[in-house]
Amino acid sequence: MEPISRKERERLNRRREILQAGIRVFAEKGYERASIEEIAQRAEFAKGTLYLYFPKGKEEMLRTIVQDLAKEEFQLVENVILQSSEQQLSFEQTFRAFIRAYLDH
Repeated sequence: MEPISRKERERLNRRREILQAGIRVFAEKGYERASIEEIAQRAEFAKGTLYLYFPKGKEEMLRTIVQDLAKEEFQLVENVILQSSEQQLSFEQTFRAFIRAYLDH
């Protein structure tokens, strides 16, 4: 796999910053009261920049946030299961490992 370009890294960083701002605003205001303007302000980007990344607005942004969080949780579960099978842990040990990983996450 070839390394990503500086431009692509910057694009991914902007996307991450926008999503982090979205998470904060959605958590504080709720979906209905959150606005693209406030998310843009929190991310320190122009409103138009947010629409470049999320053309459908806050609905698309929230959907992306939920999908990203679900992927992280799935990866956490998958890692615990893989480690448990490699170490031949019992169900109870696997469950405890999952709880520890979840709380650390």
